[in-house]
Amino acid sequence: MGLTFKQKLTGKTLRWVIVLTLRDADKALSVREIVARVEERYVIPGRAGKAVSDSLRWEVRRGRVRQIQRDLYGAGYMPRSTEYGLRKRVDGMEASLVATSAARTAAASDREEPIDEPVDPFTEDGFFDADRFADEEIE
Repeated sequence: MGLTFKQKLTGKTLRWVIVLTLRDADKALSVREIVARVEERYVIPGRAGKAVSDSLRWEVRRGRVRQIQRDLYGAGYMPRSTEYGLRKRVDGMEASLVATSAARTAAASDREEPIDEPVDPFTEDGFFDADRFADEEIE
């Protein structure tokens, strides 16, 4: 079973992904549907619905998202060059995440020995036991 790493989205990057999600959708989406689609690939920390709702409010003011009715949003107007730039940034972000994920997985599989647990220098009574470290060399 391979490990998968998901990038946390906040701020501008969250807004970019939401706008592109709405542009790629063939219909208007509710906040819950947007959260579900975004969380297929990313992690939205905290209260995901609130973060998406705040981002949508920002984008509605700029015209890139339009509110059709309460809790229903669709894609608004965006020049092709702006959409191209957003897609390029998000694709670069995903490529970086894939490379990082592959490097982490390779590093984890290359590790021959498990990491040693730290030695507790105190006895059960709570006193420091110097004899536990007597065999170790001091560098």
